[in-house]
Amino acid sequence: MPEWSPRQSDSSGYTGKVAEGEDQLFAQHGRGEFEAVIVRYPGVYGPRAPINHEWAVVKRVIDRRPFMLMPHDGMSYFQRGYAENVAWLVFLAATRPEAAGHAFNSGDERVLSARRVAELIADELGWPMEFIGIPAQYVSGVFPLAEKAPLILDMSKARTLLGYRDRVDPEPATRETARWLSDHPPADGEITSAAGTFDYASEDRVAAMWREATAAFPLASGGK
Repeated sequence: MPEWSPRQSDSSGYTGKVAEGEDQLFAQHGRGEFEAVIVRYPGVYGPRAPINHEWAVVKRVIDRRPFMLMPHDGMSYFQRGYAENVAWLVFLAATRPEAAGHAFNSGDERVLSARRVAELIADELGWPMEFIGIPAQYVSGVFPLAEKAPLILDMSKARTLLGYRDRVDPEPATRETARWLSDHPPADGEITSAAGTFDYASEDRVAAMWREATAAFPLASGGK
């Protein structure tokens, strides 16, 4: 999705207000009141990031859960941005004169699937957790990252105009985030809705029903 893609314009919602704010800044930029540069953030993750979808997986590792339900089998690709990478893009946008008057997408150049994010976390923390793919409507809230509509931002403008490249690849960045969250678990008041829910009793029931239902499928039983 490039920067010029249509934006959500419902002024009553958060994204609509963001769009109105962008228009106001660029209008003032055009009148010469100041120079404006806009950096559009993705889902920012990493040590000390206020919202970490990754906690949904890290906590289950800490709690030694044998499995994790995976909405849509974790096949959603939603744009994330490691804090160090996003900060580097902000620095470039603030210090390059050619950035004035432009909006830039920001985020990791390579987008990982939600399932790959979960696999990296479990591997980094040394816990062999099974991931059970289930239609999202039956596991709402378990792993919000996997429930998001696919979104991949076009980073070519930042690369071409600012010379941006990721400082940290998203795979080691995800591993570092997992280690940090494991060593610094958020307090109850610091957990956001992005972390999802942790109703393990309900998850156990859903997993049992799903396994029972799919056991009769020919492919699930090796075609027998």
